[in-house]
Amino acid sequence: MLNKEFKISFAGSQHLEELELKANEVLMKHKNAELSSGYHHPGYYPTLQNIPNFIKQVQTSKIFKILKAMPKAGLLHIHDTGMTSGDYIFNLTYRKNLYICCHAGGKVSLRFFNHPDTSCNWKLVKDKRADPFFDAHLREKLTSLKRIPARDSHDFGEMALELFDLVYDLVSYKPIFEDYVYEMLLEHYMDGIRYVEVRAACECLYDADGNIYDYDHIVQIYLKVLEEFKNDFPDFYSLRIIYSVDRRVSNEELEERLVIYENLKQKYGYFIAGLDLLGREDEGRTLKEFVPLLWPLKESASIQFFLHAGATNWYGGPSDENIVDALMLGSKRLGHATALSKHPKLMQMAKQKDIAIEVAPLSEHIVGRSVDARAHPAAVMAALGVNFVICNDMPGLWGVEAVSYDWYLAFMGFASARDDLRYLKKLALNSIEYSALDKQEKGELREIWTREWIYFIHRLANGELI
Repeated sequence: MLNKEFKISFAGSQHLEELELKANEVLMKHKNAELSSGYHHPGYYPTLQNIPNFIKQVQTSKIFKILKAMPKAGLLHIHDTGMTSGDYIFNLTYRKNLYICCHAGGKVSLRFFNHPDTSCNWKLVKDKRADPFFDAHLREKLTSLKRIPARDSHDFGEMALELFDLVYDLVSYKPIFEDYVYEMLLEHYMDGIRYVEVRAACECLYDADGNIYDYDHIVQIYLKVLEEFKNDFPDFYSLRIIYSVDRRVSNEELEERLVIYENLKQKYGYFIAGLDLLGREDEGRTLKEFVPLLWPLKESASIQFFLHAGATNWYGGPSDENIVDALMLGSKRLGHATALSKHPKLMQMAKQKDIAIEVAPLSEHIVGRSVDARAHPAAVMAALGVNFVICNDMPGLWGVEAVSYDWYLAFMGFASARDDLRYLKKLALNSIEYSALDKQEKGELREIWTREWIYFIHRLANGELI
């Protein structure tokens, strides 16, 4: 019976070659040891820990060390706010001409100026560091570490808005943005990623004189950095942008954004992979409200949808029913979609349409949609053969770097204890298959990944990784 279950599961059809079987023995030896420790000391299992303790514990894990070394191919869901490590974001506060303003209620703002304006009582961050407690306070403001896990996504959402705004103030400074994009690529490259799709919602950049640079300029920076990075790391494949709009916009504002999207698509072609509507579904507008504008576009050759849908704990309400509209609109993937496991017909539809779910285990834990990764909705979806990819959403805001922590939560959290190297191999291959790349590009990325996978398997099988 269990063998029959496995055959219909996510990785049930995946095959392993002879050397992969040997590598699998090494992998499962360490997985079983960590699971056994968890069975005997359940209160100390990593998936139950708060995030600072989770990070410390996982960093000592042999499975995590294997995952860090593993080629993962693509990353298909990361937001432009918080896409580098938290340490890198914090270190940006040491750049010159950064000012801070403290508002009533404890909220703070950051801004770079040559000459501060009069909109707030701006103080130079460099001067504020005379206070020995200032850095600790500022670091806490720039990550969610001491304020999570949230009791529900509403509580997190209120905290997150302040957090996002503060990080946005830093990374949307034009002299920083270019370095920031390069650092994102570097951190993920070192973590086994060779292709990235960014949810780009940043609408403009600014400089210290108050000049504003539009989305077109942002795209040019991405292209410039990508060229530089590929020169430095020739085996990195590529980067794509998913133009992203906050779902709180009015229909009139969305019409304006769609014009911007079409202009960008005409100018930059394949580099603009598609469109997303993002933001808190429980409190934002539903996809159904945007259907009159989006439905006529669903057959357009110039647009592909990659929609956030069903990122909620509610069942039978407007937010989880966003999944219906996303599927009907032909979304190529579903962002988060944690509510999908409650809808067997919609799961079946996603499976039939071959639509993958973008699962971000750490993020979904932090916002309260999966308090323990072992109970993550993706466990049900994987058991029923729904395809998914592992993503990291906004790693810098969670205090981690790149994507291996999310892979750990998947493999040691919601994957079955019996899931092995086939599961990891399938996840990596899915990140190619469900990417926005065309058939030829997928083949080229697969060639890069295969070379690295063979080398990884050799090292794992011969005990060189542990």
